Amino acid sequence: MRFRWASTVILFAVGSSVAQEPSGSLAPEEAWKYIGKSEIVCGQVVDTSYVTSGHDSATYLFLGRPSPDQVFTVVIPIEKRDLFGESPEKQLKGKRVCVTGKIDSDKLNGIVDRGHRAVIVIEDEEQLTIP
Repeated sequence: MRFRWASTVILFAVGSSVAQEPSGSLAPEEAWKYIGKSEIVCGQVVDTSYVTSGHDSATYLFLGRPSPDQVFTVVIPIEKRDLFGESPEKQLKGKRVCVTGKIDSDKLNGIVDRGHRAVIVIEDEEQLTIP
């Protein structure tokens, strides 16, 4: 009897952690297949970059694989950076996040073929959540 109760608790705990992510969300490696569509992509922030010079000033969150092997990038433009605290690249690194928005092709330099990489540019703070 104890075993059944323990396994029920374990199943509930696993099920509840999975249930927090939106149903139908995409893995970072799959996002490139949905370029041009609005979707939800969830994954771990495995690498970050904060670029402060030039016209490309932004915070970059790489989900799934680190740069330059990135397959999915969340771009927080410099003018939206303050919406996510003082150092979003530090606060979000290692965390699992979900981002909602129009998926575009990734024009950043990287090793993975550009045809198999994707990006969402943040326009509103509600687009990025931690499940």
